[in-house]
Amino acid sequence: MRTLLLLGAAAIGLAAIGVIKFQKSGDEVHISIDENKAKHVAEEAIEESQQIVGEAEQSLQHDDREAANPRASQQ
Repeated sequence: MRTLLLLGAAAIGLAAIGVIKFQKSGDEVHISIDENKAKHVAEEAIEESQQIVGEAEQSLQHDDREAANPRASQQ
C-alpha cells in the first residue's frame, strides 16, 4: 500500500512539473513522457542529493573533531 502511495505521489509530482502529460481523446487516454525533461530533472535531483550528502559529511566530521577534543570547543 505504501509503495502505491509513493508511486502515485511521484507520478503527480512528475505531472506537475511537466515530465508526464495526460491527454484524453474520446474514450482513450494517452500518457506521454518527455524523456529529455525527465533526464534533466533526475540530474538535478542527483546533484542536489550529492550536495546534501557532502554537507552532512562535513558536519559529521566537524562534530567528530569536537567530540575527540572537547577542550578545543570550549575555548
